[in-house]
Amino acid sequence: MSEKVKSLIESFFQGLHIEVTNLTIEETEPNVFMVHLETPDSALVIGMHGAGMDSFRHLLGRIVDNQLQKHAVVHLEVNDYMKQHDEKLYRYLDNRVSHAMHSGQDVLIPNLSAYDRKKAHFYISEKNIEKLRTYSTGEGNARCLHIMYEWEIAEKPKHTPRTIDISEDGIDI
Repeated sequence: MSEKVKSLIESFFQGLHIEVTNLTIEETEPNVFMVHLETPDSALVIGMHGAGMDSFRHLLGRIVDNQLQKHAVVHLEVNDYMKQHDEKLYRYLDNRVSHAMHSGQDVLIPNLSAYDRKKAHFYISEKNIEKLRTYSTGEGNARCLHIMYEWEIAEKPKHTPRTIDISEDGIDI
């Protein structure tokens, strides 16, 4: 079945005059396809912040659905864009988790796509850090990820005033 899907996807990109230097397709589960595309036209396919890639992924999914006559899921990776994007996201999340843990303040992360929020929730939960929680608030484009670390502030040591010995001339000894 992967060969049929590969032929469909190759035809799709040829029809759009997008040069494909390498195309591999793996059926990771029944009707779930991981498409790895290498192309010098990556800027065109990926688009701004991956928006073009999302559109291509959606279109390819509908084409494969139609051809196979059953629901199919297509994941698209172009020139390792998603891999690099995920690595960058995880580094950023590690930084924000560290900040939440050291400051005791909730960390708010706006402007994540629903998919990135889902990955963030999963990534942070996989760390198994006790008292570290994530949740989302807001609606639509205003939806934000919150990272919260519940920590108890140790009781501050009581300040004991320093005793100053003053000599007769009023200067510290």
